[in-house]
Amino acid sequence: MSGYGTHGPPKDVDDDGNGLVDTPKQQSTFQKIIHNRIFNIVSALLLLVVLCASITCCIVVGVLHSHLLFQCGFAEFIFLLLLEGATLFFCAYHLYNIYKFFKSRAKLSGKSGLNAWIFACCSSEPVSRQRFDTDEMEDEESEEEDDDEEEEDAEESKFSKIIVIILKVLANALAVICFIVLVLFTCIVVPLQQSTYSNYQGTQAYKFTPVGTNRPTIKRESNGMVHIQADEDLDLYFTQGLSVAQDRLFQLEVHKRTVAGTLAEIVGKDAINSDKWFRLLGLKNSAQKTQQTLDQQTLAIVTSYVNGINSYINSNPPMAPEFALLKIKPTQWEVVDVLAYMKFIGVMLSQNADFEVLRYKMMQKGISKERIDELYPFITDSSMDKLNTHPTILSVDDLNLGGIPLEQRIQTEKDLQFDNAAFIPKKIYNVTSNDEQSVSSKTARVLNEMIQNIEPTTGFGVSIKSSLNSLLSLNPLERGKASNSWVIGKDLSATNNSLLCNDPHTGFSAPGIWYLTHLQSKTQNVIGSSLVGVPGIVIGKNDFISWGITSSEADVQDLFVMDETNDGKSYNYNGLVMNYDVRNETIKVKDDLDTFVVVKESVYGPVINEHFGIEGDRSLSLKWVLNEKDTTVSSILKINNAKNWNEFVDAVSYHTSPSLNHVYSDKNGNVGYQLSGLIPIRKYGHNGRFPVMGNGTWDWNGYIPVDKLPSVYNPTKGYVATANNRVTPVGYQYSISQDWSEVYRSDRIVQLIQDKVKEGKKLDAEYMKTMQLDVKSNLFEDFKFIFEEFPSVKNFSSPVEKWRVIMTKWDGKEILYSQEASIFELWYRTMGGIAKNETGVLWSLPTYLLNALHYEDYACITYHNKTCLEFAAESFDNAIEALESTYGSVPLWGSDIHEAEFPSAVFQGSILKCLAGASHMIVGGSSTVNVGPTNYPTLNTNGGVSYRQIIDWTGKNYFIIPLGQSGNFLSPFFSNFLDSWADPSGKYLDMLTTGYDARYVITVTPQA
Repeated sequence: MSGYGTHGPPKDVDDDGNGLVDTPKQQSTFQKIIHNRIFNIVSALLLLVVLCASITCCIVVGVLHSHLLFQCGFAEFIFLLLLEGATLFFCAYHLYNIYKFFKSRAKLSGKSGLNAWIFACCSSEPVSRQRFDTDEMEDEESEEEDDDEEEEDAEESKFSKIIVIILKVLANALAVICFIVLVLFTCIVVPLQQSTYSNYQGTQAYKFTPVGTNRPTIKRESNGMVHIQADEDLDLYFTQGLSVAQDRLFQLEVHKRTVAGTLAEIVGKDAINSDKWFRLLGLKNSAQKTQQTLDQQTLAIVTSYVNGINSYINSNPPMAPEFALLKIKPTQWEVVDVLAYMKFIGVMLSQNADFEVLRYKMMQKGISKERIDELYPFITDSSMDKLNTHPTILSVDDLNLGGIPLEQRIQTEKDLQFDNAAFIPKKIYNVTSNDEQSVSSKTARVLNEMIQNIEPTTGFGVSIKSSLNSLLSLNPLERGKASNSWVIGKDLSATNNSLLCNDPHTGFSAPGIWYLTHLQSKTQNVIGSSLVGVPGIVIGKNDFISWGITSSEADVQDLFVMDETNDGKSYNYNGLVMNYDVRNETIKVKDDLDTFVVVKESVYGPVINEHFGIEGDRSLSLKWVLNEKDTTVSSILKINNAKNWNEFVDAVSYHTSPSLNHVYSDKNGNVGYQLSGLIPIRKYGHNGRFPVMGNGTWDWNGYIPVDKLPSVYNPTKGYVATANNRVTPVGYQYSISQDWSEVYRSDRIVQLIQDKVKEGKKLDAEYMKTMQLDVKSNLFEDFKFIFEEFPSVKNFSSPVEKWRVIMTKWDGKEILYSQEASIFELWYRTMGGIAKNETGVLWSLPTYLLNALHYEDYACITYHNKTCLEFAAESFDNAIEALESTYGSVPLWGSDIHEAEFPSAVFQGSILKCLAGASHMIVGGSSTVNVGPTNYPTLNTNGGVSYRQIIDWTGKNYFIIPLGQSGNFLSPFFSNFLDSWADPSGKYLDMLTTGYDARYVITVTPQA
């Protein structure tokens, strides 16, 4: 086909009589074919079919595959554009040559106008060269063209002709291949993609025995939001399990195997160390004990939920791509898997043991306990720390402590901080002035042991490594686990009713841990966010109340140093010699030999030395409230059905782990706060910050009584705000924790509320959105003074000095396109290097850094040979240089730098990373309300806001999650919320229990 019309009009008569009368020379068979009228007509028709087919393919892909075209930037769009472009060029080129062929026939026909074209296309009559006489000029031009072509042909070398022929053949072959790939993509890849989708329509039969007379339904809005209706609660929770399995089946499989320590069985050796860790914790063993103590109602609900999951699995449903990749099938769920996963959430939100390990390792370097307390100062309040003007969640008035003299309250706090129980280990390391040495070798293995030993031989290994870095970071300061919540009473509300806001922060993953759900039966009508693998709604509202949660950061873990006998098989406890309970675990490993794990457990819990890389001659056991009687799932279900404050408080009292800040609002305008969870009472002299002897001397004295846990109902100030900050003011009789998070988010939330109050203005839902999306850094405000003081210790170059001046005038808002935000975040992270020699990690703790800058610090002179102000100035200079050398100029925040990353569970290390995962540039920073914790040195983030909720009892309610409802990365519901979630101006979904558009409806019936 490449020779259409390129040799002028034919000069002989072919077998069909379609050529010219004159026959000056013999033509080849190929020339006869390409100059054949019928062949050219058929070719033109075929090319038109190809052209139409390619356009149709593009339309089909655009409609069914559009949500994936830009998932990898423009890569897939450009790929398909090239396929279509090559096909279009191929068709256009050959159609043009065919057009030239018939144009020549029309000219030689002796006719004019339409008659000439009809003759050229339809007539089989031969065309005589004598007809050239009718148009002498055309004849001369044609002869000149023929002469020119003959001269050019004569001039071309044989070699160049061959090259041209090869190039033409290759070009045509490439175009044909592109068309074939386009068709295959449309006819095979897109249908395969569609075949992984769950069926969201029609009547579907599953194995279950309904309790109610009406059949349960699953209704989905056009964006994937799920509404589940059933007459009876057991049918409702069965259908919830079914719905979750439809959308998140592979995630359920990962959850189950992660908690049970059986990931390596399906992904290979990449997951061995993860499995070791969870076998060590024994979450599934603990869950089996919990199951034996469940009340009958909770057991029945959880059983219905897992039956829904299993019924879907047994229905031979479409499978997510991960199942095909790993060549596995989903496994059946049991009640124990739900309970174990809820304990896993407790693991995610507990971190005191990590701090105790860090401090223990620091003491093994010879660093004193007093110095460690300087590096990690106690967070109290303004009554004991003049630099601390930040609010606690509850005030003195909220807890009725105003009648206690201040001196007595301060003494109570000092008693809780007092420590003479800390075990001081032998010094086995030296602190070095070399940063690399200080974090290398065994010293840096505090938590890195498990994470760094994972070999990322596959995409799953990379993802496991990424996930565990977020979950069990070497530096607990960098985990990105935080949350915000606040409630506004009716006296401060523009609607004369209460408002509630909540945005929990977790590590990012694709898909996320939350699943938007509406549950409706005869007894309840509840909507919000559920955990994938747990029945009920964890955060949300019903017809009477709404609630939100944040981590309280209560200290619910302790490390006990065992007094072992010489053989290491037993230990001394309360005057008795007790044997360790030894558990031998076998980890099945795909395509590899089994791995064997020996777990030693004392009366406190498992020995964790090997996992945390703790050297020395002492074994440390981990005690944790997770191993106590656990009624947390019961609490979730009871909260869903609560109708007022008293019922809510009673429901929260069943919550054991993790300890949470619960905020409350109801339709009558009431608001409140209740702390939940088992929080140990430690003996005087043990403040929980350091490991202590495990011989019985320092055993816990039970737990804080439920009626003594901090609580307030309709506080005088009219609001409650929580952001993982200290719960109680100085003077509360119990120690909740001595390891509180930074306070800047809570500080800003309270500031935004009080600013409105001072202006005499009321707060509404729109202002709640403004608050949730606020990106002003109060952390910067605390450090702003330092930019004024830099000239006293360092003369910057002109460009750097320009930026210093700009920083002194910056308002601290980490908005889109802010260059100041990029500078501040990198500078602040770099400042964490002051104490890195002692801590082994970047120690970017605000309280420590502020004290160092205000009062000087031992580390600056000892390890850096300069004052802390000089170190800060040098860090600023280095930060500017690093940004400009990397980006060419200081990058724009939320545009060039600061990307939120959502890694895939399987494809993170493969070329499908961008399809199976997700990412988006975001605003906000490490301490803003709209939080975006930064990782050094990229300033990207792998954790942050995982759910937003706004409840307005007299107006609209809103919520959103970062990605989407589906865990199938090929689904249009996989990441359809991401743009809205990341939008700096804030976009939400309407939280509807009525009046929604039920685009997809499933009626669930029992199998015959």
